[in-house]
Order: sequence, then structure tokens, then C-alpha cells
Amino acid sequence: ALGIYAFSQRGEAVANAALATARELSLASRELSSDDPELGMLLALQAISEVEASGLPPLSEALSALWHSYSRQRVELALNGAGDNAVAFSPDGKTLATDMRDDGSVVALWDSETGEGMGRLEPSHLDATDDGNVFGIAFTDDGRRILVSRIYADDAPVTVAAVDVYDAMTLEPIASLTGPRGAYEVIDVSSVGLVMASSFDPHVTAIWDPRSGTTPIAVLDGFYGVAFLSDVTVLGSYASARTDDARWIESQRSKELLELNWETQKIERSIPIDIEVDWLALSPSRDLVAVTSATNELAIYDLLDSKPVLTPTSYTNPQRPTWSPDGSRLAFAGNDADVTIIDPHTGAVTLILTGHDATIGATAWAPSGDRLASVEFDGAETRIWNVTGRGPSEHGSITVEDVFGLLEPIPAGTGLLRTVPDRRIDVIGYTGDITASYDFDPLWPDLGVVSGDGTVVGGVYESGQAALIEISTGSETLLPECASPMALSWDASLVAIDTRRQCDDPTLSSGVIDLETGQQLIDLGPDELYLATFSSRANNDGGLAALVRIDLPNNPDDSDTYLDVWALGATPRRIVSIPDTVVTGIDFLIPRFSRDGRYLGVGTNGPRALVLDVEALEAGLSAEDYIIFNRDVHSGNTVRAIPNSAGLLVTSAHDGFYRFWDLESSKLIMEIDVGEDIGVLSHGFSSDEESVFYMAETGLISQIPVDVDEMIQRARASLTRGMTDDECSRYLRGSACS
Repeated sequence: ALGIYAFSQRGEAVANAALATARELSLASRELSSDDPELGMLLALQAISEVEASGLPPLSEALSALWHSYSRQRVELALNGAGDNAVAFSPDGKTLATDMRDDGSVVALWDSETGEGMGRLEPSHLDATDDGNVFGIAFTDDGRRILVSRIYADDAPVTVAAVDVYDAMTLEPIASLTGPRGAYEVIDVSSVGLVMASSFDPHVTAIWDPRSGTTPIAVLDGFYGVAFLSDVTVLGSYASARTDDARWIESQRSKELLELNWETQKIERSIPIDIEVDWLALSPSRDLVAVTSATNELAIYDLLDSKPVLTPTSYTNPQRPTWSPDGSRLAFAGNDADVTIIDPHTGAVTLILTGHDATIGATAWAPSGDRLASVEFDGAETRIWNVTGRGPSEHGSITVEDVFGLLEPIPAGTGLLRTVPDRRIDVIGYTGDITASYDFDPLWPDLGVVSGDGTVVGGVYESGQAALIEISTGSETLLPECASPMALSWDASLVAIDTRRQCDDPTLSSGVIDLETGQQLIDLGPDELYLATFSSRANNDGGLAALVRIDLPNNPDDSDTYLDVWALGATPRRIVSIPDTVVTGIDFLIPRFSRDGRYLGVGTNGPRALVLDVEALEAGLSAEDYIIFNRDVHSGNTVRAIPNSAGLLVTSAHDGFYRFWDLESSKLIMEIDVGEDIGVLSHGFSSDEESVFYMAETGLISQIPVDVDEMIQRARASLTRGMTDDECSRYLRGSACS
């Protein structure tokens, strides 16, 4: 017996030690989730493994930390040892070209999906003193040629191989374009195949026509940043002052952009700008130019009218801007080891890619615009990131404008409904596209009204007229004057309406109307219908309605809130009427049924959430039997408390958290902390109830699987590396480093 007791104590001690280690790792993971999300995932997974080894379920804080890092982790591929100064995608996006840290003269080609090596581009010749480090890579538009620019030592010959041309199929060198000695960094190719390379030290730019020879057809002095504006003109900023005859003498950089006819070396026009330029990048349509300066500023100018689109804006050391293929985003890197992506028209930061350990040397967009490659300068790693709004189900997020609003997943799985108060209701597809938009004012009701089968949407026009619209055809059904639609049944045959907030018409009562017959099935008399929902079962097949009504006595200040559950059918009957006194006088908010109608969850105007067992309700059992979840779940108002059919409850509140609960044990499974200064707007289950969509004021709609094992599996599958020895020593005290 003593032996068994001692064994039990040892087991308990081991379990406690594992729990303590897991909590420590979870805390470290959360702290790293923004700066290095992949390391955050590694620590969270280690925390989960620690307790699993002791036969315990994962800690809620470990699962929370894992999701925080995973949802921020956008690395699709990491190429160790690749990259230093240059990176480029092939026109079809299948090949990625980088320089190599261990051999600066070589360009390596990689499969951009798998990371497998596809060959190397060796220098076409070796200089007598230096074989030249790669500084720029470009593909021709047809993908048949690869251009590589290099820098050479100061004691190299006066003329060097500035750009080497390779056959993209055979990887053999075709030609070496020679130019004045320099550090050729920027490469551009015109629509007719002219090649231009610019050296930042000294400031010289050469233009070649590879069809006619390997020597420059033009050499321009004094450029800071350069790009083909057309086949016969280039755009650049100069490190010199010009005389009347368009010759340049070395001077300080001027705050202007010049369009130069390179054939005649005549200036076509001058565009005044507000900063001194270190880098410039033309948009794909070549009507906008982004310029950055050493003073940590970025500005964007419209070349058609020579006016600023984005006035100089400070960022963290912006360098080498690159445009997305559609011109809707601009990426740049700085000395903080992050890649920043902005909206070029507003300057708003839309995404920050974190996790590199060194300054970013270069970035490149995939032709599809859904991926971005970045290379570390002196860091010896190239990463390919997912930067798309492909949809939350593909480990991404949908970014939406007009972020204040509410989200309502359409139960039929056809998309998402998003309300924009005072403006409209949008139907959003899972790729982020707005498939339909209605100029409803959804202020009353402040939730999206959509039928369960996803066919009909409802709202109130600015005039006060309420209507229902069939999404596929656009056909409209007007509701009675003063009636606001609060909810639609699954097949849109029934509508719950409120009449008191529009005009308080004593001849029209709030309740539920049969749209086919016009009959009012549920009449609430003088009471106000505050919120409503229908179960997924049809009206004639045991369907249910949950109505939150406000009892309006003679003195409105004394009104009470009730949660009524009705059994529908030809003659609806009220199953139960629950006063707000069951939660000490806190008003009910947003009732929602689980998909199978088994549970009814309801938030409150306070910290508490309730879940009702519908079968117990229908059986006439007492409150202590049908209220199966009743506890404080947030510090602020629990706006939504939505259960699924498998016994999971997800709650959200204005305190900045989404929380996941087990209905049987009432225990917290995990939480999503979006930040105390970020408002939580809404959430809802997907049509199969296997994931949750959620939206905060950041403007991102994200999706999380509800199955813990699936979430862990997703995170493990997305890893591109393991922990380094230094990371093991720091966070695991060497225990797992072996």
C-alpha cells in the first residue's frame, strides 16, 4: 500500500511539474505570437506535448497561445541559406530565384511550392579581382530569360559584366551585358525587351538592347532609383543638379522626379516631390510611383497629374518598395526585420509580416498576388508568405472595409452576412468578395437578417420602409409600415417583426408573421420585440422561435425583459417564458439555437451567459433542469453566447475576448484575445458547426476549427522549422534539445 501511495505521489508530482512547464511555455508563446509567431507555435506545441505525456488534456492557455501564433503565422515556405540581396518570381509563379549567402556570385532556383532546388546560375565569367556578388534578379515577361546583376570590387576593371543573361530552360549563360564599374542593384525590362540596370555606387545607369549587342546603348549619370516609364523614357531621381543644356554635375540630391528621354537625353518633364529619394517603384499600370527616403518616409505620386496620392508618411525605415501585381498593395522592408504591407491610397498598414531575424534585403510578389517572398540581408533565409485574403478556411483572413458592423454566418453555408450600421448589408463570399449589397439601414435591427437557407435578406431602408429581398433574383417583398424585420425562418416563410421602434402603431403588434398567408402567428400585443431567432427546423416540422421581448407596463422605466420560446406550427404555443430575474435582472441579448435545435444559447447585458436544453424545455421540466449552463463568462457584456450541436459554447464580449466552453463541465477550453483596445464585434458557427467565424474591429474575419486535435494538426503541418539549439536552451532548459 505504501508503494502504491508513493507511486501515486510521484505521478502527481510529475503531472504538476508538467503543468507548471506547460504554463511557462504558454506564457512565453503568447509573448512571442506577434514578433515570431513560428517560435510561438513551437513553444505552444511543446506545452501541449508536456501535459499529453502525463495523460492530461491540453491546457486552455496552451491552446489559446497556439491559435494566437498560428493565426499570425503566414510563412508557407522557408529556405535556409538562400537569399541575401535579391529575390524574384518567374512570370508563372512556379519558380523563385534568390542569391546565396554562402556563394554571393550564384543564383539558385527553387520550386516555390515545395522548396526543392531546381538549379543554379553560375557567373558567366570571373573577373580578375572579384567574381561579383549578386544584387538584382529579374525575369523577362515571357519567362524565357533570367537577368542577374552583380557588384564588383573597387579595383575591378573599368568595364565589367553588369548584367548576365541566362536561358531559363537550360540555365546556361547567353550573354554578358557590360557597363561601367559599379554596384548594379536595380533591374528593369521595358515592353520591347530593353534592359536597364542602375548602380547605386557610383550613381550610373546603363541601358542595353540585348538584340543588338552587349554594350550599352545609353549611359545616364546621377540617378537615385530608376524605372522604364515607356520604351523611350525613364523616370528617376537625381543625385545632381542639371544645367540648362541638360548636362549634370555632381551636387546634392534634388527633391524632384525627372522623366528623361534616354535616346535624346532631353527632359520631358519635372515632378516636384517632398522628399529626397533613395528608392522608387512604379505601379504595374505605371501611373503611380512610390518613393522612399533615408528619413523614414514614403510618398506616392500620381504621374498623370503630378500630384501626391499619399503625402510623405513616416514608417519604420521603409526601403525598396514593391507593388502587388494588381497595384492594390505596396510592400516594403526596413531595419526592423519586418515586412510591412500598406494600402497605397490611404497609407494604412494592412499587414505586417514578422519572424525574420535580420534586416530584409529584398521582397518580391508572386504574379498571383497571394504570396510574397522576402530575403534576410546577412540572415541567410528566404521566406514565402501567405499575404492573401483567400478566405479564413485556407489559413488566411478576409479583410473588409467599414470595419464597424456585425457578422452573421449564413447557416446554409453560402457565405457571410455583414452589417454596416447606417449604410448597408453585404453578403460576403468565403474569398472576401461582396456577392450582394443592399442599401438597408440595419441600425434597427442591429443584426443581419437572413434566412437559414441563405436565399432571403431583410432590412429597413432609410425611409423607414422595411423589406425582404430574394438574393438570387433581387425581387422585393415590402413589410407593413412600422414593421422592422428581426429574424427570418429557415425557408423565409416566417418573419419576426418589431413595431414599437419604428412608429409605435397601436394597430400593429410585434410578433411573427406568416409571409405566405399574411397571418400573424404570434402576437406580442403591446410588448416590444427586442431580438429573435428561429431554429433550423421548418415551421410545420417542430420548428422553434426564441423571442426576447420587453414587457412595456404603464411606466417604461419598470419594464422587464423575457426570453420566450415558442413551438411553431399551425397554432404556435409558448413553451416557456423566462424572466430576466433568473440572471439577477440582467437583460437578455441575441438568442441563438444550435444547428440541430438541441441547445439555445443567450447572451446578457452583463457578464453572464445561459444555455437551455430544448428537449427539457419541451418536456416541461423545471428551470434547474433545462438551464444547463449559467455562469459569468466575461467581464463586460456577453453579447453573444452561441452553442453548437456537439456541446461547445462560444461567447464574445466587449472585453476583447472570444471564449470557448464545454457545456457538460462548464469549463473554459480556450480563448482568443484580440486586445483590450480592440472591440469584439461578433461571431458565429459555420454551417457544419465545425469552425467559428469571428470578426473584431481590426477588419479581419477569421475562422478557427472547434476540434482541438484538428487545430493542433494544422499548426504542426504549417511549421517550416524546428527549434534551434539556442531556443531549446533558453525555453526548454536543454531538456528536449537532444
